[in-house]
Amino acid sequence: MERAPFYNSDEEIIALFFERREQAIYETEKKYERYLFATAKNVLGDEEDSRECVNDALFQLWTHIPPDRPKCFKAYISRLVRNLAIDRAKERSRQKRIQSEYIASLDELSEFLEDPSSVEKEYDAKLLKNCLDRFLRGLNEQQRTIFVCRYYFSDAVPEIAKMLDCSEQTVFNKLAKMKRLLQDQLKREGFYDD
Repeated sequence: MERAPFYNSDEEIIALFFERREQAIYETEKKYERYLFATAKNVLGDEEDSRECVNDALFQLWTHIPPDRPKCFKAYISRLVRNLAIDRAKERSRQKRIQSEYIASLDELSEFLEDPSSVEKEYDAKLLKNCLDRFLRGLNEQQRTIFVCRYYFSDAVPEIAKMLDCSEQTVFNKLAKMKRLLQDQLKREGFYDD
């Protein structure tokens, strides 16, 4: 009996998508399922919905590659899963279902950061993105890691503390300080008024 080859590199997996071989889905799932599930669960907090997001993302991969040829396959599929999970979280919050780390992390910034859906013009969104990029560049590596883990990946504070080998209180304190710094920068650049 001939064994199926193992495709280890992302380039090999992408090549399978371009060859329209279903093995591409299997290899992607084998390599990234745990990571993608964790990404979705951080946003949703629910196992069943998270699994559905991962499955939906795998289907989207099949429909998007080709023509897309991702430069960083892991980031590409992570973004697909995260966007699907965010859409599902928004729908659930409209229906007043359980709160997730994603909703909790956005609530922490909501008092001074506009709702992304209210930024109607692409130009304004680009200015805000540039402002956030400058803010992140001004942080040290640990601060940047904490900020991105909390507000992009929606990781829980205990998980961040464990990952950085520090106390939860340290993470809470650093987040509070960074929120004040971000609020000050947003005020200076005209994105937030008291």
